Amino acid sequence: MPMNVRFNLSRGRSFLYPLETLPVRIATYLNSGITVKIGFRPEGILFHNSGQIIPSTQRFSKNFFQQTSIAEISFRPNIKDPFDGGKRIGLFLRTGDLKHIKPFLGDIVILPPAEQILHDAKPIINTPFELGTIPGEFKHYTDFKMFCAILSEQTIKALGGKKDRTPRLCFTDLNLTPDKVCDYFFSGSQRHANDSRGDYVLGFDLPQRTKRLMEQPKPGSPEYWLRENIKFGDNAELRFAGYNPFALSAVA
Repeated sequence: MPMNVRFNLSRGRSFLYPLETLPVRIATYLNSGITVKIGFRPEGILFHNSGQIIPSTQRFSKNFFQQTSIAEISFRPNIKDPFDGGKRIGLFLRTGDLKHIKPFLGDIVILPPAEQILHDAKPIINTPFELGTIPGEFKHYTDFKMFCAILSEQTIKALGGKKDRTPRLCFTDLNLTPDKVCDYFFSGSQRHANDSRGDYVLGFDLPQRTKRLMEQPKPGSPEYWLRENIKFGDNAELRFAGYNPFALSAVA
């Protein structure tokens, strides 16, 4: 990620709203010795410390992510002057230039630009609008952390579970809201009872040679299994990657 990325986010007072309040809020937390983490989501800026989306930040969040590919960033409480810290954070949000926050930069998640993910499929990242159907014959629903890992490695991995279970990869051909994903696939799992496993989705097509390896837990099940990894550009074609568009329609 270049340290000198710059872009202009100044497009009216409503668009600048987070720049007027968010830097001060972050600096106040840091000055109290608290690490702060924010995420740039299609529905707005997620302030992880409170677990809430900051109101009136959808446009800013979408623009910032599209310009920088920064999906999440944390700030370490290595701050000596709250006023100077707030000023630096404000400059970072205005320009996307990481050098302004270098003294207290923590972890950062950068998603590769869409054109780098696949040469041909050109998947959509963080779609800010509703779709009638998710592109791709099959869908793999997941949470944000796993979504980032999948895009980074271009692979959906077959994972093991209980000791007596061989690794497998689970997916479906259904278009589902996040609640339906939990109902269909995680209703009996205490481990994932509060997960956001349906918030993000990858839509993909499989060649016939891979389809022949697919299994179903039982006839008529909405779930399919593979005992091998799905590697985009190898045994699968990625058609869509991003925020679950049916999550947007569910709350509309």
